[in-house]
Amino acid sequence: MKQLKISNIIGKLGEDIVVTKLYNDGFEIILRNYLEKTGEIDIIAKKDDILHFIEVKSVSCENLKHISFFNHRPEHNVHKAKLARMYKTIELYIIKTNLSHQTVWQIDIASVYVNQTSKEAKIEMLWNVIE
Repeated sequence: MKQLKISNIIGKLGEDIVVTKLYNDGFEIILRNYLEKTGEIDIIAKKDDILHFIEVKSVSCENLKHISFFNHRPEHNVHKAKLARMYKTIELYIIKTNLSHQTVWQIDIASVYVNQTSKEAKIEMLWNVIE
């Protein structure tokens, strides 16, 4: 039986939290965990005719009120190489789903801070990180 690491559990929980928030904010959830050889897109969602390719980064923290004091924030793990892989994966998604080249899309990052003790979470969205 495969044993899950705590980081995998926090990551999955973070994705679930973001999907719920997006849905509540009027987004249509298209796909989760879209996988190609070039990489993975955590969430593909749509709102107002814009396709959102969302990378979710989650961390466990004890105090959600002092997040700004983190030296290392989850979105710092989305570096240039990761964004390049995402871009290639998005290109494949667009080709394989026969989307028009006129389709408006963007890459977003969701940073999720999870307090396992209080069962609370905070989401910070970075919209359209590549223009």
